[in-house]
Amino acid sequence: MFSVCAAYAQLSVSPSKVMIKASPNDTLTSSFTVTNLYDGDVTVDVITQDWHSYEGNGKLDINSWLIMSPTKLTLAKGETKYVTFTVKTNKSMKGSISGQVTFSLRPPGNNVLVVKMSFPIYLTIDGTEKVSYSINTVAFNKSDNNNILAIFSVKNDGNVHIRPTGNIKVYDSNNKAVYIGEIPESYPVYADSTRGGLIAAIPVSVLQPGKYTVEINLNMLGKSATKKAQFRLEKDGTIVQ
Repeated sequence: MFSVCAAYAQLSVSPSKVMIKASPNDTLTSSFTVTNLYDGDVTVDVITQDWHSYEGNGKLDINSWLIMSPTKLTLAKGETKYVTFTVKTNKSMKGSISGQVTFSLRPPGNNVLVVKMSFPIYLTIDGTEKVSYSINTVAFNKSDNNNILAIFSVKNDGNVHIRPTGNIKVYDSNNKAVYIGEIPESYPVYADSTRGGLIAAIPVSVLQPGKYTVEINLNMLGKSATKKAQFRLEKDGTIVQ
C-alpha cells in the first residue's frame, strides 16, 4: 500500500492518494487522518463514489469493495480523528479498480458554502494485470517562454491505469543528439482510454534553425513505447511540422 499526504483548505486529510495492490479474496484495512484547522467545530460527511475502473469488472458497486467507518464525524477546533477504510477483493476482480472518497463540510459560521475535498483510492488486483499502451500523436508548439513543446497522447489498451514517464531525445539532421530530457510522471491514463495534452519541453536555446527528429520514449510497469516525429525550426522562430 502506497500513499501520498497533503493538506487542503482548513481541513487536513492524509493521505491524499492511496495506491493498493491486493490479491483476489484479500482484505486490507487502513485509515485517513482528518484534522480540523478551522476556528470552530465542523461536521464532516464521508462519501464514496465509483471512479475509473477497468470496464472488464462490469458495473462494480463501490460499496461491495470499499467500506468507510465512520461516514460522519464531528471535529472540535484542532482535533484529529481517523476514518477507517477497508478494501475487500474477490476472485472475479481484475486489473485496476478505483474509487473516490469525498470529505464534505460547512465551514464554521457559514450555512451556505459547502467545502468538498476528494481523494482517489487506486486498487490493482495482483496477478491479473495487462499492460499495453502506445503513443498515438505528437504535435509541436511554442510555450510562453519560447521553448518548444512536444505535445503527445497515450492510448491505454491494458486493464490497469498508467502514469506516463520516460524521456525525450532530439536529433539534428545529422542524427546527432542535441538534447535529452526527462518526462516526469504525469496524470493517469485509465484502462481502455486515451489521454492527450501530455507535454515534454525542449529548450529552444539548444537548437539552431533546421530540421529535427524527436523521439519520445515511455517506460511504465515494465513495458516500453516509442514514437518519432519531425519538425523544422525556421530562422524567424516558427515551427513547421
